Amino acid sequence: MMMNRYSRKNMKRRGSKRSNKVIKENFCSSIESLPNELLTDIVARVASRSFKNFINVKLSCKVFNKLANERYVYQKATLVDFPIAPWEKQTQEKINKVNSFMELCRECENTEALYRKGVLDYFKDDEPEVALEFLKKAANGGHVGAWADALDFTTYRSSAYLSPQASGENLLIGANFATAGAGYDDKTSILNELYGQGARRIGVTSLPPLGCLPTVKTLLGFHESGCISRINRDAQHFNKKMNSSATKLRKQLPGLKIARFDVFQPIYDLVKSPSDHGFAVANRACCGTGKVVTTSFFCNPSLAGTCKNAREYVFWDSVHPSQAANQVQADSLIIQGISLLG
Repeated sequence: MMMNRYSRKNMKRRGSKRSNKVIKENFCSSIESLPNELLTDIVARVASRSFKNFINVKLSCKVFNKLANERYVYQKATLVDFPIAPWEKQTQEKINKVNSFMELCRECENTEALYRKGVLDYFKDDEPEVALEFLKKAANGGHVGAWADALDFTTYRSSAYLSPQASGENLLIGANFATAGAGYDDKTSILNELYGQGARRIGVTSLPPLGCLPTVKTLLGFHESGCISRINRDAQHFNKKMNSSATKLRKQLPGLKIARFDVFQPIYDLVKSPSDHGFAVANRACCGTGKVVTTSFFCNPSLAGTCKNAREYVFWDSVHPSQAANQVQADSLIIQGISLLG
C-alpha cells in the first residue's frame, strides 16, 4: 500500500514530538541528580536577569517549577519588566496577577519590590512612617536608591518655603524654592505667603516633560518607545493651571511681578531632536545605569559607569538634565525673566 504525502508528514511530526518528549524526559532526569541548592541558585540567577526566561525555566521541568517557588528566587527576581504603577491598558485580571507577584516579592524581601512600595506609599502620604520602613528594609538589603531616598525623605520632608530661613532679609536677597516634591495648590497659598513676607518679584517654573525623564520611562513606560504621552499631558495640564493662577495673582496683589519660566518645551525639544542641538544621546542618562533611579552623590565623574563626555547627553542622571542641556534652557529662561527687572 502506497503512503500519501500527507500521511508521511504526520508520521514525521509524531516522530518529532516523541523525540522531543524523550529529550525533555532525559533532561529532567539529569537535572534531578543535581543538588537542590545548586538548582535553586541557577533558577534565581535566571530570575534576576529576565522574567520571561524565568517563566520559561519554570515550564521546562518539574524540578525547576518546584524550586522556582523558593523564597530566595523571589528575593532575587528582576522587576524591570513591570511598571512601578499599573499600566492603563492592562486588564484588571493582569493587574491583580502583577500585584500578587509584587506582594510575594516583598514578603521574600526583594529589595526592588520593597523600594517601590516605600516610594509609592510615601507620596500617598497616608502612613509615611510605614513607607520609610519599606525603604529602610530595601536599603539594608543593598538597594542604593532606597538608602538615598530614605535619607532625603527623613531630612527634607517639609516644604522649603516653610523653612525658618525663608523670611525677612533672605527673601529680599532672593530665595529658590525648587523641589522635586513641588505640587499645585489651587489657593496659591505659597505665593500669597511669600507676598505677605515682602516678596514682590517671584519666578515660577513649569514642570518639565516628566514623561521624557529616563527614570519615568523605565518605571512607568512598560516598553513604550519615546516619551510617555499620558505623563506629559499631566505635566502640561499642571502648567496651564499654574499660568492661570499666576495671571490672577498679578492682578490681585499690588506691585507683584511674576515671571513664568517654561522648562517643558526646551527640554522636550532636546529629547525629540537631540542632534539639532548638538547632543547624541537623549534616551538614557550619562551617570550610573542611566535609566533607573540614580541621582545625587551616587552620580559623579569618578564612579564607574559614568559616561566620558557628558556634553553629548541631554540627561546627567535619571532625573536631571546635563550641564550642557541646562545651558540651552538658560538661554530661553533669561529672556523670560526680563520682566522681573526694572
